[in-house]
Amino acid sequence: MDVLFCGAGLSAALGYPITSEIFPKLLENLRSEHLFSGMGKDGVELRQRLADGLQLLMPGFAKGAGNLSPITEVLSLLDHLIGTSEAVGTRTLPAHAAELRNLIVAGILEVLKKPLDSERADANRGLFDKLAKWTCEQGQENKPICVVTTNYDLAFETAIYRRLWSNTKSLYQVDYGFPWRDPGDGEVIGRPLKPRLAFLKLHGSLNWLRCRQCGFIYINHLGSIAGLALQTRVDWENECHCGYGPLISVVVAPSALRRVEEIDLHLTWRSALEYLRQAQRWTFLGYSLPHEDVQIRALLLRAFNGRDTEPRVSVYQRSEESRSRFLMLFPSLVFSIGGVEEFIGGLGE
Repeated sequence: MDVLFCGAGLSAALGYPITSEIFPKLLENLRSEHLFSGMGKDGVELRQRLADGLQLLMPGFAKGAGNLSPITEVLSLLDHLIGTSEAVGTRTLPAHAAELRNLIVAGILEVLKKPLDSERADANRGLFDKLAKWTCEQGQENKPICVVTTNYDLAFETAIYRRLWSNTKSLYQVDYGFPWRDPGDGEVIGRPLKPRLAFLKLHGSLNWLRCRQCGFIYINHLGSIAGLALQTRVDWENECHCGYGPLISVVVAPSALRRVEEIDLHLTWRSALEYLRQAQRWTFLGYSLPHEDVQIRALLLRAFNGRDTEPRVSVYQRSEESRSRFLMLFPSLVFSIGGVEEFIGGLGE
């Protein structure tokens, strides 16, 4: 069994922003009024509330003073304020900090809906199709292939779905780590008993929405639906088949205080642990094992120590920056700076 552990670097190969590029693009879209532009008057109000909140959180924001904080730092500050019930000024309450956090997360999801670099996306689309073809062909009933990813975007998934779409039943045979609702008829799709492919998204996804009442997550194979969580009105698009609405997005925000609170995400993490524990090969594609990912580090350690023999670990990165962090966990790994392109280019050879 193989596990592909994918990070932002994989999606970056298809033109999507890496973590450091997300906040600058979010602010650019806010200033140009492209952010939430598809929501009409609601979008105008959301942009104003976001701008006002950022001005309170970063007083130098409007004047362009100082260096822009990373998105992880901004969300970590908000998580601290929310956790301690501290206010940041006379015009704000702890509840407003939570609202600002939700708006920033919604803005992140908007930025990740499509590639920023369309030329790179077009140039590498064939590589992703090759990776998707290889992934779909590797899985067997008693020896599935598992993709574990920290990405919200749908770059890799879309290529996978194109392969599976000819047979709708094949989509129902993908293991997401939890039972989910079909957006069409509301049927609850259980985890397959003998999956050939598992696709486990540790931090949520653009094509997931959850119902607060029945607790089930919808998975939309046609594209992103996270923006529907911002709608103030309830209609067929953001209402659950159990009658509750609006549905909410499912995202673990990029903060130093990452909180995995959704029950289904806990199931996803447990499933990832089991797949990792049983897999012979672990291949890290575009994942740098950042310092703030303490939970993932713990997950990998538990899986590494919960087996009789060590897995064969390979890491594909664009630089040497993360080598020492990986070596601390996996002293016998194979480390390459050829990027995900090197791994994909070597498939089938």
